[in-house]
Amino acid sequence: MLVDIDKVIVDKRIRKDFGNITELAEDIKENGLINPPVVTPKFQLIAGERRLRAKED
Repeated sequence: MLVDIDKVIVDKRIRKDFGNITELAEDIKENGLINPPVVTPKFQLIAGERRLRAKED
């Protein structure tokens, strides 16, 4: 299922360092998004915050 990025709810996360988001965004542009972020039925993010942030750039 496709979900609008604006509808995804990102709760407080433990991860503080997201690495080079710009580099990840470029890789996604070149190769596509192989593993999309995972959300619950209520659109809460389970996995893939870096990928989500990269798509927001």
